[in-house]
Amino acid sequence: MVRGDRLSTEEGHQVISRALRSTLPLAVVALLLASCGAGNAGTPTSGSSPVTTASVPSATASASAGPSTENLDPCTLVAVNGFGSIAKFGKPEAAEVSAGVRTCRFIRVRASASDDALTVSVIARDLQAIDTVSDQGGGLAPGDVNGRKAVKAPIPPTGCTIAMAVGKSRVDIASVSTDSDAACVVAEKAAKIVEPKLPKG
Repeated sequence: MVRGDRLSTEEGHQVISRALRSTLPLAVVALLLASCGAGNAGTPTSGSSPVTTASVPSATASASAGPSTENLDPCTLVAVNGFGSIAKFGKPEAAEVSAGVRTCRFIRVRASASDDALTVSVIARDLQAIDTVSDQGGGLAPGDVNGRKAVKAPIPPTGCTIAMAVGKSRVDIASVSTDSDAACVVAEKAAKIVEPKLPKG
């Protein structure tokens, strides 16, 4: 009798165990469905995934992002012979320096050996604002170009950069000449030519 009672008890435990194993997955699924369906349709709840709403930027967020250089081709910012008032330059040379940095370089065509070498580069920096301009030894001089915020950074002994704000991006005019002063004069003239073609805002 004792043995029979022991078997019946073990059998009972096995039946209960099988019942729990079969119903537990159903209970988990029910809880997941309940959490996904909680709240109003289309409204994220604490148990729902935010991926759908986060992956669709709102029009307000896009509008508040402001101007950027992401769609700018530096070579199109200067018309044919656009720097003609500065010097005669050869064909523009485009290059992507790194991710988010594109440049277009103009090299002076020297009519004689006495002409000074001169290079002007227009550089779009999608991820860098003018407050990221670094001092390269000649100091930083905040100012403006045609009313647009700008920073002048002489780079001794022969260079100069004028960085112009385009929202949280910027466009640099970098010049290399006989000395930094001459390079800054050229960079300032070139910046005034390029600035009107930059996004406003």
